Amino acid sequence: MPQQQWLVTADGGAWANEGLSRELRVAAQPLMRFLQPGFVRIEKDYGKGKSDKINFDKVSNVQTEGRAVAEDEISPKTKVQTYKGEIIVSEYMNAIDYTGKLELLSQFSPDNIIHRALRDDMAKVRDKAAAAAFQKTKLVYVPTGTLAAPTYTLYTTGTPLVASTRGISTYDVKVINRLMKIYNIPLFDGQNFMAVGSVNGFADLSDDPTFERAALYGDPERLFTGEIKNYSGVRFLEENNSLNGSLPGGCGEVIFFGADPAVQGLAMAPEIRYDIPRDFGRQKGLCWISLEGFEITWDYETEGETHVLRVYSA
Repeated sequence: MPQQQWLVTADGGAWANEGLSRELRVAAQPLMRFLQPGFVRIEKDYGKGKSDKINFDKVSNVQTEGRAVAEDEISPKTKVQTYKGEIIVSEYMNAIDYTGKLELLSQFSPDNIIHRALRDDMAKVRDKAAAAAFQKTKLVYVPTGTLAAPTYTLYTTGTPLVASTRGISTYDVKVINRLMKIYNIPLFDGQNFMAVGSVNGFADLSDDPTFERAALYGDPERLFTGEIKNYSGVRFLEENNSLNGSLPGGCGEVIFFGADPAVQGLAMAPEIRYDIPRDFGRQKGLCWISLEGFEITWDYETEGETHVLRVYSA
């Protein structure tokens, strides 16, 4: 029988326009930690017009320590070794094009949406580039054994040869704290080392009752985004953008470090740019762009010093 109905356009389905929520949803962003102040040191004397390479000098301790001398003995002499570090600066960028027609007809401003998407992308890409410098450390710690009977293997060449069999626990935090002191890694803030880890990197540690009880003795001053706890002289930050959270044995990658772990050369700070409109304004675009580079400060294999320890696996 004849009737007006919503399912048929001609019978009434065209009597209303489709509704559009005024709230725009955006994709969730990961936790990004490596570009926080103090984690990467910016070379202050570098900038525009200074080539794409930055050399920075590193001076060792004295090669022979001082000692007691006799009154008529000639003074002992020593020297320091100077090492050259190098940062290669690269152009980082990404772009989104859009049409003038979309801009004219869209209820939401494409400009605002694209700005936000590009800023999020910029943060993720730059965080990964900074993390890659930390990951170059030659000091690699592999947790082995079981949580009940933990062991570990330490490598000083950057390439682990055994697979992890478990995640890190309070046992490992204490061992790593000692190792970092043995390798003369300076404390990050004069009192603690830092640890940035994937979510799985801290999974077993978070379940450890000893680690949980540490929070009962006072909430440490948390100055860094994502800081979750301070335990055994280490401040912990969680991230899920740059590190591998799916290593063998349920292990996740963790980066432990002290003071001055990595260097950044910044020729051009990141910025959002408009493209020149094309085809009489019908084609438009936005991009983010930066000109910068990141490098680990010390190379243990060639310089005998490192400020970073990586928990990883073969």
